[in-house]
Amino acid sequence: MKRIIILLVFISLVIIAFSQYLKYKKFNIPNDYDYKVAEDIDTNYHDVSLLSDYYTAAYQVGSLAREMWFNHGIDVKLADKSDPQSINATLAYNQLLAKIKFLEGKLRESKRLKGLGYNNLDIKYIEENGISEKNFLLYQLFGGKPLRNGEKSEAVWELQSLLVKAGYDIPIDGFFSDKTEAAVKEFQKSQKIYPSGIADTKTLKLLIK
Repeated sequence: MKRIIILLVFISLVIIAFSQYLKYKKFNIPNDYDYKVAEDIDTNYHDVSLLSDYYTAAYQVGSLAREMWFNHGIDVKLADKSDPQSINATLAYNQLLAKIKFLEGKLRESKRLKGLGYNNLDIKYIEENGISEKNFLLYQLFGGKPLRNGEKSEAVWELQSLLVKAGYDIPIDGFFSDKTEAAVKEFQKSQKIYPSGIADTKTLKLLIK
């Protein structure tokens, strides 16, 4: 009888100890899941919704990781390959991290460009047209105005420079001559657009790219 009582007490102690261990494990998170928001980002970014998405995702990634740990004992930073739920949780966590990094990259680049003197409208234009800040300066120079035969300007000089870089043998003198027009037509043909010989916005965009 005495042995049975001792055995029962021992089993009870084991159960209590195991229960305490589970509680300890649950409330002692194995990793710091909170994502630190970057300090070198543009907090006055032209697209407020993107900035909001960044902050939301930064909160969600930590929230997801803690929820998986507290409710399922899953460490999203170390997937258990034998557990489908663990694999899916880790995948979701990494996808959210990738989204944060993407948004963070755009916000960091915007901050860098503003440091160079660009404003929100400039940065929006650069992003939407997929061009570098150097090429944006050319866009500003052309001003969206088509260039045609007979014109003489700094913009024509830049156009000729671009055509020479593209392999066309023409003089760079700032005068839109017949040779310049012929080069523009050849370029337009190579890009499968109508060879008007006029350097319009579409032509300039293709030439700059």
